[in-house]
Amino acid sequence: MSFKKIIILFSIWGAAILLFKWFYSEMYSLFTPFLLFLPIGVLLGWSIAFLVWAIVIIYDRKVTGRLRLFLPLIIFIIISFIYVFASFEFPKVKLEYMLYTEKRVEVVHAIQNNELADDGIGNVKLPQEYNRLSCDGNVHIYQNDEQGIVIGFWAFRGLLMNPSQTVVYTSYDTPPTKETMHGRTIYDCEKLGDHWYYVGAY
Repeated sequence: MSFKKIIILFSIWGAAILLFKWFYSEMYSLFTPFLLFLPIGVLLGWSIAFLVWAIVIIYDRKVTGRLRLFLPLIIFIIISFIYVFASFEFPKVKLEYMLYTEKRVEVVHAIQNNELADDGIGNVKLPQEYNRLSCDGNVHIYQNDEQGIVIGFWAFRGLLMNPSQTVVYTSYDTPPTKETMHGRTIYDCEKLGDHWYYVGAY
């Protein structure tokens, strides 16, 4: 196999690993934590194979040039370092805020006008065209009455009282509170824009 093809394959592996981390919340919702070991296992096995391959290239010495010998291993180390130490959560939330705010406002107005109904405990299943606005295609109504409206779009939805991240719209001029979030303890709250907040809670 040519060295160029080897680098392309290592690049494809790196892209797959980083895309998995970027879309982890969607994968978590799709597979549930009980089945998530399946894609994780595939990527882990793939990663071990590429690490072994990178080491074999160094010791096999079929590739000419000292730097070229180490390039696959360098790519592996850089991708692994990014995966382990870089946080994609807030950058992803910021990007989605820029892309989806207009559509999310449409959802807020639809809920406010009772065009979208909840299941009795505040959960609303979004129509297909709005699915991408929340990691699992659902939003949660914390409040919707004459006093105000507070709606949460899931960025990451943990099980039960596990930590979760939510993009919250609130009609109030103040950030969400423990009372606003139905008793959930807030450990992180970042303002995204007027009436929009990124909230980490458990």
